[in-house]
Amino acid sequence: MLEKQRLLVVDDDPQITDTIAGIGIESGFDVKTLNQSGAFFSEYTAINPDVLCIDIHMPDVDGIEILRWLSGVECRASVIILSGGDPLFSTVAQRIGEAAKLDVTTIEKPFLVEDFREVLKRTIDGDHHAAPAGRFV
Repeated sequence: MLEKQRLLVVDDDPQITDTIAGIGIESGFDVKTLNQSGAFFSEYTAINPDVLCIDIHMPDVDGIEILRWLSGVECRASVIILSGGDPLFSTVAQRIGEAAKLDVTTIEKPFLVEDFREVLKRTIDGDHHAAPAGRFV
């Protein structure tokens, strides 16, 4: 029997983490969510996720800091970056990820559940570069 893929979600908004957790579970993942980004590092090490979903804007440790850390630990997980602010942040995150040879995709918040489901599917399939922009429902 194949082991389920692991999805680690970190966002300071519980509604976002709950929504993504539901999508991940429906997609067959074991899901762990965090609403405090400072706990990310120990959780990442403990569960060795296959896919990460990281918000850029968080009060403790922001997503850019997490990306930089991931570049130093030979991260093999696919990374989905969530950004609800200036699209420039998504561009910066994408470039940092690419420079660190991380598998990074970005999606803007707010987003539609269907859009995130499609991004997650493409991430699993390895076709992750074109992420839809939408509205959160």
